[in-house]
Amino acid sequence: MAAEHKPKISARQVLSDIHSGMELSKLKRKYGLSDKGAESLFRKLLAKGLVTQGEIPQQLGLIPLPESSSQNKAASPAWRCPACNTPQDEEYAECPV
Repeated sequence: MAAEHKPKISARQVLSDIHSGMELSKLKRKYGLSDKGAESLFRKLLAKGLVTQGEIPQQLGLIPLPESSSQNKAASPAWRCPACNTPQDEEYAECPV
């Protein structure tokens, strides 16, 4: 199965755009992001402490992530199939599902 193309995004540039008040729709268009991609981007920025919960657009509906704990890490899968989103213990070249 072919890997999905993920756009390379400059964190510095996207943070500049977010801090300048750029609307979500314009961010998505500028960086070629889907709804899921925008959510992933904001989750990563939030987890790294680069944006605050208040800077996350309401339409994304992101709930604050709990502080990382060993319990949360143990429950999360090592890899999810990009085609069917099935959690797996390890990454596969072809999804077993």
